[in-house]
Amino acid sequence: MFYSNSKLLAFLSNPIIWVFILLISALIFKSKNRKLLIYSLITFYFFTNSFIADICSRIWEIPRFYPTEIYDVGIVLGGIADYDKITAYPTDCTISYVNFSIEYLLLPRVDALDVWENLINEWIGYIIYKVSF
Repeated sequence: MFYSNSKLLAFLSNPIIWVFILLISALIFKSKNRKLLIYSLITFYFFTNSFIADICSRIWEIPRFYPTEIYDVGIVLGGIADYDKITAYPTDCTISYVNFSIEYLLLPRVDALDVWENLINEWIGYIIYKVSF
């Protein structure tokens, strides 16, 4: 039961599913067709805008830790995909600076959907953690 509920919740947390639900409801409810199509376009543009996704993920992340003491050793967490070729993986989805270019501010990108999906999954996990414990 828990497994099926978690998979259903993961499916419904995808923002593109919300757009499809709005589009299907626009087909079903003919009287509110125009309003639902406008809502679906606004929802699609919001969730494919990289700037909005970047700002929301920056708000969600904890601030960077700057150590005040000098230590002899340190533990660096990371992942290695293959032993022979090492590839670097970023630990977060934000870039080090805020990008204010026109195409980043205005044009929709598919990559923003992945950022939103990860962010919404983190929000759901945080809410379930707070409710459970």
